[in-house]
Amino acid sequence: GNCEITDPGGVTEKFGVSIDGTKNIPGMLPTSSTWMFAHNIYNYLASFVEGGEVKLNREDEIIASSLVTIDGKLVHAGALEAMNMK
Repeated sequence: GNCEITDPGGVTEKFGVSIDGTKNIPGMLPTSSTWMFAHNIYNYLASFVEGGEVKLNREDEIIASSLVTIDGKLVHAGALEAMNMK
């Protein structure tokens, strides 16, 4: 919708192309989905903290699969494979 012929707040068709000028798209998301996403991110990051300190439990499947580098070395299996280093 970032063009001169966009109808702000409307959806139009011009020259065989649908142009969506919907305003405030993020505001259309249900509050519950925003809360759920924020809650998931909070819980993910909270799993890195033990006793008020950041500790990376490399035995934890979620943490281990999230790490890309450790001490300057590439450790993520997908990244290693993509770079033909595995």
